[in-house]
Amino acid sequence: MRLARLLACCLSFFFLISSIISNVNAVIISEIMYNVPGVDDNHEWIEVYQEMDKCENLSEWKFFEQGVNHNLKLINGTDLLCLGDYAIIAEDSGTFLIDYNFIGNLFDSSFSLSNSGENISIKNSSLDVVDYVFYNDYWGADGNNKSLELVENSSLWKESSLEGGTPGIKNSVSFHDIMILNINYSPEDPDVNIKVNVSCELFNAGNYNETDLNLSYFADGSLGYEVINLSVNETKIITFSRNFGLGEHNFTATLDFSDFNISNNNFTKVIDVRHRFVINEVMYNPPSEIGSDADLEWLEIYNSASYGINLSDYMISCDNKTKKLQGFLEQKSFLIVAKDITEFESYYGSNNNVIGGAGWALNNDNDEIELILNFSNKTYSQKLYYSSSWGGDGTGYTLEKKIPVNGDLASNWAESIRYSGSPGQANNPDTKIKILEKETKTSSSGSRRYKSNDMLIVSNNLDSSMNNLDSFIDNLNSSVDTNLSKENKDSFEILSFYTLAKNLHPDKEINLYSRISNLINNTQELGIVLLSNNLEVRENISFDALETKKFRFPIKLPEKQTESYVLKVESNGIVKMSELEINITEFIDMNERSDENLITGKVFESEKVNLDFVFYLFLITVVVIIVLLIMSLRRD
Repeated sequence: MRLARLLACCLSFFFLISSIISNVNAVIISEIMYNVPGVDDNHEWIEVYQEMDKCENLSEWKFFEQGVNHNLKLINGTDLLCLGDYAIIAEDSGTFLIDYNFIGNLFDSSFSLSNSGENISIKNSSLDVVDYVFYNDYWGADGNNKSLELVENSSLWKESSLEGGTPGIKNSVSFHDIMILNINYSPEDPDVNIKVNVSCELFNAGNYNETDLNLSYFADGSLGYEVINLSVNETKIITFSRNFGLGEHNFTATLDFSDFNISNNNFTKVIDVRHRFVINEVMYNPPSEIGSDADLEWLEIYNSASYGINLSDYMISCDNKTKKLQGFLEQKSFLIVAKDITEFESYYGSNNNVIGGAGWALNNDNDEIELILNFSNKTYSQKLYYSSSWGGDGTGYTLEKKIPVNGDLASNWAESIRYSGSPGQANNPDTKIKILEKETKTSSSGSRRYKSNDMLIVSNNLDSSMNNLDSFIDNLNSSVDTNLSKENKDSFEILSFYTLAKNLHPDKEINLYSRISNLINNTQELGIVLLSNNLEVRENISFDALETKKFRFPIKLPEKQTESYVLKVESNGIVKMSELEINITEFIDMNERSDENLITGKVFESEKVNLDFVFYLFLITVVVIIVLLIMSLRRD
């Protein structure tokens, strides 16, 4: 008996779930002609469509409009609507048959659709809502002899492509939207002899699988194209590799595709190509207390890139003498070219990255030093025309470059702050004079602070007379603030901040996405903050050298409004922000909705019962029944 009662309960629950499933969107509203040109009376109609593999008898169904359940009267065809069948519900069937050469299922009713928009629905014989739409004139088809059509396999509405609409046949509209999300390139600090790998990220946001899409590349003229296929919701990365000449190049990817939003079919990224292997420091006139002017001359070459460089492509030329370089120089490394390596090492000590035998003599007043790159049958030349007026003329200081990749004008060179220069170390030019010009203050602890326009130095062991500034600077060590860095380039970048969600209603959970890149060749920690009127999420994330990470922020939308989300990333006092604005609509009320609750634009989305939820509920029910049966059998 107990087993029989259990089976009866389970079967009742099963039939209840089956009944719910059988009534979910079995018949849908698929087209609306609400405002014909001229006089509307008697010319309005809607189309319904059976999208499930079942048949429904519409003889006792109702069309709900302006708070009234209107009866349906069959004029042509059959009451029974099976899979793939259409039916027209006309305001006046006689007028409709004059307007259209129609031979399908036709029902007559009595209604008058609002030209500004309203809530309409179809109900079954039990007056249960089977499907509903709250349309609006913002959606289109407003008096231009076109209808509103439901896009296939979606809840999106668009104005029909054909005049008069498509009553009783397949709708004319579709939703195609291919987005170029981003363009990235690596390495992010290319030189002319380095091949740049460019990646283009595409996403299919439409509801159709797309084939034979033409993606073209442009930079200083046409570069080529790719033919690609993209399934629904698929993301694809397309890569392209080539060398670029010196300068900034606008790399543009263009999708030759006429879809819903052509504005996201183009994307441009600036590729900045500069010389990364550069003349970085010159000792052209050492004083006698350091060494012989004839023997202790040297110059430093710096690889500022994030990758190693093959030195065999380069030559150094000066005083009509040329020296060909050999070997390989790692990233962020220095190479010293000394006139006499023995003389150099006797003063500065041994250094693995020193080569001798330059054979030239650097003039003490002015001279030209040329760094030559031979690559791919082309010659690239970097020429430094230095002058004694720049500094370093027999003072014991060198000429140092301020920013390695910023060229060789006088404004980018200055006298070193370290006596005898900084061979094989990072430069710190143009700072000694600034320190001397600034006021000094002593704290109660005896430490002294020296402020300049671009640095802050703190020391607890400074000679109060400040007679030996050079010694003071040499002994600063870790007291020098990180602001001494002269690279002066961004350490991170927000590459993108977007959402792929379309159905935006209060209390709906969606995802926001972002890509953030570490631009430096060291590990760093970034503080990532997501802000809006309703939330604040903070997290510190560690990035490896040159690493790019993708983030997903699951959020719950607030009440209806336009909500702005701000992504803020910060590191070492540098703050960058990106803003994303989202339009949120109020969930449809079956009985009441005002015009202000509209989604504006050209494609609009109506809400449907979630079939996935019902399907999973059904599966859970089946599992529960099986478990209960097994437990009952064991007890018996």
